[in-house]
Amino acid sequence: MNSKFQIAILVALAFTCAYFSTGNASIMPRCLCFQTVRKVRFHSVTNFNIIPEDAHCSRTQIILTVNVENEQREACLNPDSKQGRHLMSCWERIGYNMSRKHQCLRVQRPKN
Repeated sequence: MNSKFQIAILVALAFTCAYFSTGNASIMPRCLCFQTVRKVRFHSVTNFNIIPEDAHCSRTQIILTVNVENEQREACLNPDSKQGRHLMSCWERIGYNMSRKHQCLRVQRPKN
């Protein structure tokens, strides 16, 4: 066989092995939320990310950044809970605008 052809096959094989390796999570993303909570105190939420369903995860994920005792932690909110539905509808209402995200974290008080 031609040596250039052999080198090309070896390089292709090396890239294939690197792509399908299980140690690199950035290549083959999966669901980030394994356990979810139904409710979080909105006063402690500083940020959130909504990751829609895709080929790698069959459910919508809501990842909250929560300030607990002056420490930033992440929590996964159940998208079917009341808070989850509120965040997703607000996110759609503001047109997925990152600069208006803080509007969705305001505590809604009931109107009298």
